[in-house]
Amino acid sequence: MHMFQTVLDVLTKTNDEKIQIAYRAYAISADGSTHFFKKDEIVWQKEESLAHTIEVEFLDLPERKLWTQEVDELAEQPDESETISPFARYVRRLSTHFEQLNDLPNYLINYARRFVTGDYSQGPISSKSSIYRDTFGFRKLLIFITRNKVIALDTSNKGQTVWSRYFGSEGFEFQRIFVVRSSTVKFPPVVVVTGVKRYDDNGNTLTRLFRLNALTGEDFLPTENASYFPSTFDIQGNTRKIFKLPLEEPEERTHILALIGEGLKARLIFINLMFLFAPFLTIYPNHDSAIRAFRKFASSFYFALSDGIGSNGLKGYGLVSETDDIKEPFKIENLWTIEFPESEKVVAIGHRPHHEKVASLGRVLGDRSVLYKYLNPHLVAVATLSSSTPATLNIHLIDVVKGTILFHAVHDSVGASHPVYMIQVENTVVYHFWKDGQSEKGYEVVVYDLYESENKDERFNTHNFSSFSHERPYVSAQAFMFPYGVRSIGVTTTKNGIATREFLFALNTDQVLGISKRILDPRRPQRALTNEDKEEMLIPYEPAIPDNKRFIL
Repeated sequence: MHMFQTVLDVLTKTNDEKIQIAYRAYAISADGSTHFFKKDEIVWQKEESLAHTIEVEFLDLPERKLWTQEVDELAEQPDESETISPFARYVRRLSTHFEQLNDLPNYLINYARRFVTGDYSQGPISSKSSIYRDTFGFRKLLIFITRNKVIALDTSNKGQTVWSRYFGSEGFEFQRIFVVRSSTVKFPPVVVVTGVKRYDDNGNTLTRLFRLNALTGEDFLPTENASYFPSTFDIQGNTRKIFKLPLEEPEERTHILALIGEGLKARLIFINLMFLFAPFLTIYPNHDSAIRAFRKFASSFYFALSDGIGSNGLKGYGLVSETDDIKEPFKIENLWTIEFPESEKVVAIGHRPHHEKVASLGRVLGDRSVLYKYLNPHLVAVATLSSSTPATLNIHLIDVVKGTILFHAVHDSVGASHPVYMIQVENTVVYHFWKDGQSEKGYEVVVYDLYESENKDERFNTHNFSSFSHERPYVSAQAFMFPYGVRSIGVTTTKNGIATREFLFALNTDQVLGISKRILDPRRPQRALTNEDKEEMLIPYEPAIPDNKRFIL
């Protein structure tokens, strides 16, 4: 039971026979949800714990036809699958279709409603027996983690709570969430939540990974080999960084997570597999095919670590294996170190998102020529601020494979009392800061677009990109005055990355401002538009981002 803090409004009514007590109660539970009671009934409830959200992931839902196939076929036992006749399978499929006729009235009502209103955010079928995508894929689950709770909301039903799960009794505080398996036929989507618990007075910590069925919130256990793939896994100590790697283990088709622990002991979780290497390697479980899959990727696994905001350095690491023996451990090797001056501190770091989709390798210009994008997956943007008065802001674009500073820019007269925010997506870097000069004061936003060459239709002289080559990007940059202070910067994401992106600024006024990439474009000309500029759909440059209330979401 939840511990409630209640406020009671007691109303007493009397008559000749008895005394009746009517009450209303507003209760706040330990997990942060609020409830309003009238007598013995819940009048309404809200998930106020969402006000303390730490991280959120979008989950694509399975298609209905895949769900139908799953219902029809997954119920079969292995021996039944070998002996069942095609006619029996057909009868089972036919009975499933007849059961779906119960949804026909809701289908017709919702179809007519969306035809009239044009609102496709809700699917035409509102079956409560399953969760599946709508026609255009607008329906998704938003999976939030708070300090000790996981909550899934349905985007097509005004954010209605699909499921929630409270972990407060276990003492773990959540830090990250990853979607490690998307919705595919016969395999439910899976999320992994990481939490940390301090278990003694000496500051010793325990990191636990919770593997959950993303559609129900229950612990996920595979139908086979459940003993090898438990739903939780414990790691002694804290983790410095967690990577979702772009490869899957072959048994359960889940993405590999790499956890870099204290003392640079790296642990690889194949959600159901764990390696511990440098200085030693342990395997959980001993799955040779998964280890081989990772060995093929290990030679291209590079990463950078810092002590976070306030540090003055950055270190790059790689994995080293001296043999092809799958039992031989990997070692983490320090490949390079960048030490900024003692007067400079790191104030912002921008990484490319791991889920990024790039639809086009170049930008088509008005004369049908192409500027090819510089798409370096190992690029990281770092902003440092000096302690001098006035402060100086330094921007570094660094390749984490070899520690090369590919580009460096300096902004003088920067307000040190205002935070700096930075984001990186595709070939674009955007950052926001306060300008505190004699002739200009106010917020500024700067955008970089990185290309392989300044010249049209010119690319690097190599078929495959390599960080070990000597080529550097051409950086097209532009600055704009910005009307608001911000708390965070994000960017829109689409399924295949085709639509024009918008940069989302979380304002100090508790609003979200969306600025199109066409406005934050360094190629906006500072002259009259030519026919080629119009073909490229460029907008004439203006020094200030317009304070247009229509941009506020």
